Amino acid sequence: PRPFARRPPPAADALLEQLSDPDSQLRTKLPVLGTLSRRFGATLLRRVAQRLEADGAAPAVRPLAKSVSRGLVQPARSAAKLIEPQLRSAEQSQTDAAALSTTR
Repeated sequence: PRPFARRPPPAADALLEQLSDPDSQLRTKLPVLGTLSRRFGATLLRRVAQRLEADGAAPAVRPLAKSVSRGLVQPARSAAKLIEPQLRSAEQSQTDAAALSTTR
């Protein structure tokens, strides 16, 4: 049979079952995975910005490289700032929720 016609492995079935159950251990871990992914992406963007800035400031840099560096550093930093999760304590979130409910 063709590769795309094969049935998914049993592990895929178990994964789909875990994802479909709202009380599964995997589903309870998904928010943490999202937070880590955003933090990792933001770290990579900041690293790119830092390297672009260093390359653009090098003494023997060509004008085109300097221009590209200047044009990309700020957008990379802005994107990192946009996607990085805000680290807040559970108490702050509860306080905000209580304040929001009293204003309604």
